[in-house]
Amino acid sequence: MRLVVPILAPLALAGCGSLNSYGGKDTVATGNVDGTPSTESTTSSSSGDDDDSSSTGDDDDSSSSSTTTFQPAVTSVTPSFGTNLGGEAVTIDGSFDHSTRITIDGVQATITSQTSVEITAIVPPSAGEGWVEVEADNGADSAKLKKGFEYWQDGTGLAGTLGVLSYFDVVGNYWQDPSDFAGGGFAFLEPVDWEPWQDYAPAMDTCVFDYVPPTALYVYDPGAPELDLTDGTTKVVLPSTPTAGAGTYGDGNLALGRVIPGATYDLATVKGDADWPAFDVPGILEMPAAFNVTSPNLKAATPPNVSQSLTLTWDGPAADYVLVYLLRQTATNYTDDGTVTCAVTDDGSFTVPASAWPGWTTGEFVHIEVGRVYQSSSTLPNNNAEARTQGIYWYYGAGIAN
Repeated sequence: MRLVVPILAPLALAGCGSLNSYGGKDTVATGNVDGTPSTESTTSSSSGDDDDSSSTGDDDDSSSSSTTTFQPAVTSVTPSFGTNLGGEAVTIDGSFDHSTRITIDGVQATITSQTSVEITAIVPPSAGEGWVEVEADNGADSAKLKKGFEYWQDGTGLAGTLGVLSYFDVVGNYWQDPSDFAGGGFAFLEPVDWEPWQDYAPAMDTCVFDYVPPTALYVYDPGAPELDLTDGTTKVVLPSTPTAGAGTYGDGNLALGRVIPGATYDLATVKGDADWPAFDVPGILEMPAAFNVTSPNLKAATPPNVSQSLTLTWDGPAADYVLVYLLRQTATNYTDDGTVTCAVTDDGSFTVPASAWPGWTTGEFVHIEVGRVYQSSSTLPNNNAEARTQGIYWYYGAGIAN
């Protein structure tokens, strides 16, 4: 069964390394869902009558001879999924004669090639989603594959996943446990006009205090226990996280040897339920290489002083963009005192404006995370949506507000 559940917050794992909790709702799947291929056939007379008797054209059983019409069959459709815009070429296996026509959800498909055991046809468009019948009909007899083709909402030019792998390079000798760590999260989205950086700021080169992303994201549930990402040598396993919502996958404590800066990951075939199409996505995510924040000096023995108007500079070749996450905490008991998040052009420097903070208290501890991002342009085979997954290398240090 396909579910669509709303997500109201990102799986980006910046600063927290955990997934949030979401509610859920059922999607509506059209077409037959019993999964039973059935063949509708009759033995008809040579004159084309629809009863089980055969004769020279009479409608009784008095004939001394009979003939059997050709019985078509539909055994499989490949691929068995595509967008509801139609236009995909599919291969239909079965038994066919020269007069066979193909309909998909009752709409005639254009046949481009045909043999007695295989037909290539163009899928017609559909107004709905879900499984539909594929029928072969030669005018006398027909055969139907009830769950023959699954329509998906067309996602061309829209986001189709919320996915991230993050490597956190923890710098500075002022941490109690200065250990690098990694995390990841993933979900398949109902196609949406959304960019992942919009979970940090509404526009590029801007910053926001305690930002709440306005876009609600809806997630398909493949019914798989895990999703696997592999670079050909190592594998990242993202288990299902039912407490975070059906269809979400993630782990905030991935082994560092699995999340490798500079590596490119393929999504292995998702082993979901019967309603989830089996597909993989090569090159769905790329991790940036390591880089350094050159100012302020976050690698110092003690946290550097930072001002309300904070200029950040960094080195290395440019990626798609940079994310900035600043968490301010009180100096007495380190309780959170607000965050500023920014989406930034990767041109080597950016100044967080003083106006991003509603106030400024000297002496407070400021977590400073600068994340360089590669964003995928891969497309999903089921609905043609863009993956837009993020590989993020986070440079993580801290400062003292002055």
